[in-house]
Formats: sequence, C-alpha cells, structure tokens
Amino acid sequence: MIRQLTKGVIDLEDIDYSNAHERQSDLEDVYKLISDTCVDAYAYYNYKTDEYLVSDKFRFMFSDGDVTQYEAYTDFKKNLSDNDINAFKLKMEQAMVNYEESFVFDFYMSAKDIWVRANVNLIYGNDGKIEEQIVYYKDVSSEIEQKEQLEYWAYCDYLTGLYNRNYLYSFLDMKLLQAEKNNKKIRLMYVDIDDFKKINDSFGFEYGDELVLKFSEILTEFSSENVVVARFNSDEFVICMYDAEEAYISEIYEKIKKRTQRSFSLSNGIQVYITVSVGVVEYPKDGRTATDLIGNADIAMYNVKENGKNGICYFERDMVNSFLQNVRIEALLKKAIDDNLFELYYQPQYDITNNKLRGFEALIRWNDVAEGFISPGQFIPLAEKNGSIIQIGNWVLRQAFNDYSVMYSQFGFDGIISINIS
Repeated sequence: MIRQLTKGVIDLEDIDYSNAHERQSDLEDVYKLISDTCVDAYAYYNYKTDEYLVSDKFRFMFSDGDVTQYEAYTDFKKNLSDNDINAFKLKMEQAMVNYEESFVFDFYMSAKDIWVRANVNLIYGNDGKIEEQIVYYKDVSSEIEQKEQLEYWAYCDYLTGLYNRNYLYSFLDMKLLQAEKNNKKIRLMYVDIDDFKKINDSFGFEYGDELVLKFSEILTEFSSENVVVARFNSDEFVICMYDAEEAYISEIYEKIKKRTQRSFSLSNGIQVYITVSVGVVEYPKDGRTATDLIGNADIAMYNVKENGKNGICYFERDMVNSFLQNVRIEALLKKAIDDNLFELYYQPQYDITNNKLRGFEALIRWNDVAEGFISPGQFIPLAEKNGSIIQIGNWVLRQAFNDYSVMYSQFGFDGIISINIS
C-alpha cells in the first residue's frame, strides 16, 4: 500500500506492490482503450485504490514481455539507478509544490541500454493530493544520441577534439558566477604558436593542421573538472582554470616549453621546431567578464610577440594603451596601402675610394594626416605580422623602378638603387 509522506510527496520506495497483482481491477475498459490507441508504453497507477496497470509495450520495453504486470513493474523499478530515482523524487516534489499536472523526465536504463523519456501526467483530488498518475514511456535513444552529437559539434573542435570557443565562453561564464559567489580566482592562459603562418606557407595547410593536432595533445593532459582547454583559433589555445594556484600557471608553461624544445615529426618526414607565446590573466584583477579576460590575455600574449616571442607575460593595465595604439596604426596602415600614401626617400651612397656617388638606398616613409610621421620601426613589424608587407614591398619596387627611370632619362644616372625586401 502507499504511505503518504509528511509533505504529501510520494516515495517510490514506500510503495508495496506485492498484493496488487492479485486484485481484480475495474479498469479493464480503460486499459483496452489506452492500449489500442497509444503508440508508447504506459503505466497507470491509482493512489487511492493502490491499483495499477501496465501496457504490453511496457512489458516488452522493460522486461522479457512474458511476465505479469507486477513482475514488469518490479523489473522496471529494479533497473533504475539511485540517481534517477532521486532525480524523479525531486521532480515529483517540485510538481506537487507547483501543482503541475505534467512533466517530462529522461533517464537511462542500463539493463536495456536505452534512453527513455517519461511523460508524467498527474491528476489531483479536491484535497490537492495526487490521486492518479499516468506515465507514457518512449525510447528516445536515437534522439538523445543525435542531440549529444549536435552538442559535441557545437562545443568541440573538429580537428583536435578539444573544446571550442563556444564552450569556452559558456564554461567561463558559469565559473565566473561561481567565483563571485565563492570568492575564488580564475586564471587563464592564452597560448599561441609562434610564426605558424610560416609553417603553413612552407609545408601547406594539411601539415599545419597536423602540427596543431600534435601540439593539442600536449595541452589535453591539463584538462580536469575545473580546467578547460579550448582551441580558440587556428593556432591559438586557451587554458581556463577555476580556483587554481598561480604556481600551476608556471608548471603548465614549463611543461609546454620543455616539450617544444624537441621537434614535432610530421607525416612528410619533416621535423618541425616551434615556440609559443603565452599571455596570462587573473579574475577579478584583470577583468570581470569572459570577453574582458580573454581579450586581456590576448593583449598579454601580443606583448610577448612584440618583445621577441617565445615567452610568457602577465597582463598589466598599461599594455592596453600600447595595444590600442597598434590597432589604430594597423587600421591606418590598410588605408595607406589602398590609397598609396607612402613616400620613398633616397639616401645617397658614396664610394669612399673615389668619393663619387655610387647610388641610393630607397627608404619608405609614411606621413599620416592625423598621426604625422609614423616610424617604419612601428608600422613595418605590424605589416609583417598581418601579411600586408607583401603589398608594401610591391609598392616599393614599382615606385623605385619608376623613380630610377626618371633619374636615368632626365639626369643620366646609371648607378644603383638598393631596396629592402621583406
């Protein structure tokens, strides 16, 4: 028999079905009607009379089929995990508190190796307590599998199997809430393979991908419940750590550095050596949102690139101004290339043996309307980084040849012109 708990919540463990299968039910007509019209397995239970019915589909789904209703329901209950039983009880509690008439509950039946969706329908009496329960059961294994596959592709990187940036932002947002509530720190490492574009240009994208895959295997070992490793971009990775000591940053970096001192063997037989640049930030000191933390870690990594690469840098606020200046110059640089805003200056070269003019060295100069003269020492490294140095080099060649033609035709100059090519 069913015993009502103090809060009116039904405890599945307290239901005794030992005598129920011997009773003659007045629900045969109901059983036949539902059985003939329902495509799903179902179970009906009457809390007032302690009577229940299960459909033939229920018997075949959860037992061998050639069993009594009591045996079928006992087999079903026996194969539920403790976690699922507790989760179902919680759902029932919430339903009764909110006076819900239905809810959906998914669970896994290990004995049958299937995922089952239970549509639970509750009928309340005038006293507000549940009098009847009808549950429809459906095998949703293929649906769950498809959902899990979609979630995998939505949150995992196709090449490395690491998490992708979508999952990183989701994980970081969740951990930021926990960190604020529990007064914990979050530390983040932005890891970039140095000169990866040269590797792609030299060996091709196929081998570039292979290198990324091999490098990602190093990072995989750092993954844990509170440490997420994600591939953020082509050759950029982010390691996000919740409630980790600062010393763990150094430990990870030293392991990466030690491994990159050895070459990576690609399938074409070539041995490739790489270095990495790493930027580090800490919550809440360096940012309070996922966007700010990742952006500032990128700035710290960029600072390593600016200072020779192959190193680690902890974010500082004054890096932002330098970074924004470079971003502004980079934007102006694109316009300067499109509108041919550069100039060539010619520095004379003399032969000291006879003190005669030997030729000229062509030097590029950039006088921006808003910024004034911008040093080649500032914009050339930016151009080399973003690849626009090729366009600039082509412009220098064309302009120098044109100027040489004028020098020759008008002044009879037949010396040399030296040109710097990236």
